[in-house]
Amino acid sequence: MEDRASVSESAGEAKVGGAVPTVSPSAAPRSLYGSMFWTAFVANFLLTTANSLSFRFADFVDFLHGTASDAGLIVGVGTGAGIGLRLWLGRVIDSQGPRYVWAGSALASVAGSLAFLTIDSLGPSIYAARIVYTCGVAGMFSCSVFHLCTDVPTERRAELVGTLGVSGFLGMMIGPRLGDWMFELAPLGMTRFVLLFSTAAAMIFVYFWLVLYLTRHTPRPAPHEPPALARVLVQYWPGWIVAVAMMMGMALVVPTTFLTRFRDARGLSGLATFFWFYAPTAILMRVFGRHLPERIGRRTAALVGMGFLASSMIMYLWIDSDWQLAFPALAAGTGHALLFPSVTTLGADAFPERHRATGTTLILGFLDFGMMWGAPVLGAVIDHWGFDAMFAVSTAAIVAATIGFAGASWLRSRRAAAAEESAEVAGEHELGEW
Repeated sequence: MEDRASVSESAGEAKVGGAVPTVSPSAAPRSLYGSMFWTAFVANFLLTTANSLSFRFADFVDFLHGTASDAGLIVGVGTGAGIGLRLWLGRVIDSQGPRYVWAGSALASVAGSLAFLTIDSLGPSIYAARIVYTCGVAGMFSCSVFHLCTDVPTERRAELVGTLGVSGFLGMMIGPRLGDWMFELAPLGMTRFVLLFSTAAAMIFVYFWLVLYLTRHTPRPAPHEPPALARVLVQYWPGWIVAVAMMMGMALVVPTTFLTRFRDARGLSGLATFFWFYAPTAILMRVFGRHLPERIGRRTAALVGMGFLASSMIMYLWIDSDWQLAFPALAAGTGHALLFPSVTTLGADAFPERHRATGTTLILGFLDFGMMWGAPVLGAVIDHWGFDAMFAVSTAAIVAATIGFAGASWLRSRRAAAAEESAEVAGEHELGEW
């Protein structure tokens, strides 16, 4: 029901707006898993592997005699800049197509990575380099999702995004281990970071050439003057799905930022158990459950994913040994595997084709926003009331967003059913008169 409604809404909006849509409605859908998809798969693997090397950025700040607070501030400034840039990039992609934005974002990320090699102290230069790097990564991910869903039936988009995400989880598994290997082999000092950042830059430079190959036949939209951004956002605002995206971002903060402190507080010996269950679970869900959003509906898949995400937070409360980390890992991996493709495509599909990139960058921006505010808020809760309170607050926030999204989805389905019934009655009335 939801997907049929979004198709008809998008088609109607494309007729009314007067602007030429990014994708012609009459265009034949391309093959989902052809050579272009697997090229994108390899490219995304390179991107996520390179980006996961930046998980050691705090070590670089420490090498420059900075503190954990300095590292957090630098990363936060870069993330904030990336959020602000996303909407502007979406507008450019809608009017110019993804090719040049995508390639330019890759080169920006390469430049940011190499710029770190010239920095020998904390100051404005490290903030500038981090902003350039983060904005490049934000642009690459936005263009990737947008390009992947072009000429793909609406009901198959979540499946395609989810399947591509397998490469991302593989990159997240391999990248940190590659960084550990570099630090084990390289001598102490700047040599480690030269190896780290130059490897990341080389991977993204290969990614740049793959982008040029992927977009070599991508048509540019006909020139048109896009309406004001505020007008577009008000007219096509995707509703409660943005709250779900924020909760996803907030939930990601727990394993990526606070799990080491939780380990120390509970007297655990390591984190390997969590990540060895988390990533494979997400991969298996993406592979074997790739048709699930299509079968049960993306909104239902998102609700189920939020349920697993809330469950993962609750499970932390009873952990007192390493092996028990497997339980929140299984729940979190399942939840994220269901949520990301459903949420990103629902948010993007709320916009008509001619504004699809704006919708894509909007929903990805809210995911980043959830991570940006989630870290300081949850950190403050931990400092004042402890980890149990933090998990309780996280669970309550996820449940509240889930209830709001469920209510909005129910009202939407009721309106769609009423509209369909009215159309049937009107058709029967016209037939009777005839």
